[in-house]
Amino acid sequence: MRLSAQRLSAQRLSAQLLSCLLILLPCQLLADWSTSSYEKDGIVLPYQLYSPALAPRQKVPLVIYLNDSPEAGKESKKPLNSKQTVGPDYFASQPIQTMQKAYVLAPRPPADRYWVKVPPGEFNFQEIPSSTALSSLLELVSQLASNSEIDENRIYLAGHGQGGSGVWFAAMTTPDLFTAIAPIAGAGSPDAAKQLTRLPVWTFHGDADKVTPVLYAQNMVDAIIRAGGSTQRLRYTEIEGGNHESAWREAFRGHQLWQWFLKHRK
Repeated sequence: MRLSAQRLSAQRLSAQLLSCLLILLPCQLLADWSTSSYEKDGIVLPYQLYSPALAPRQKVPLVIYLNDSPEAGKESKKPLNSKQTVGPDYFASQPIQTMQKAYVLAPRPPADRYWVKVPPGEFNFQEIPSSTALSSLLELVSQLASNSEIDENRIYLAGHGQGGSGVWFAAMTTPDLFTAIAPIAGAGSPDAAKQLTRLPVWTFHGDADKVTPVLYAQNMVDAIIRAGGSTQRLRYTEIEGGNHESAWREAFRGHQLWQWFLKHRK
């Protein structure tokens, strides 16, 4: 029986597509979010990881986003800030990934186990131990960084609110691990600013923030400069009339933050 020209054409197209898939699949992974967890000392750190589609032997950056305290203890299969184009969703969005593909790590600490073990506000880095959540995160990042697809010279860290404080603390703990950081509306430890003088920092804060007063950001910026830091590595954006959320919106407006991250390599 003869096949119609239309049916024959469809079969040929299907065969061609199958052939293409057989060639591509071993070489390329599908971009997607996955949900997993990291366990340390009986504490479980849930996280989501965005994995981009990559060609063989391609190495790309890793960007970590630390959420604010309201997200602590919440586990979900949906990506954090899904479809809001802020936080991890910003870094995994198509425009950002088109500029430069990257892995995106979005951890969530267990309830009541925040990134920094102090009440909201400035802290003394020398006097408080690293939280279990943050210690687990740093070990997880080190493990991910050993992945052959991740460029260890391009590991970026950002966070908002309590997560912004976690960014300051993590960078002071392991300044050589990160390539550049973006603490957003977070409090830091001015006494430990010397450890950050060689690390590119861009911090955002609203001057009317009633949750985390803008003075905390100003103190960190001043302390880094006094410790020998330079405006070549340090940027500060203060949003006039901005509240706690304004810094978040400003940081993820357009492509500015991602473009700035990508300027920096170890």
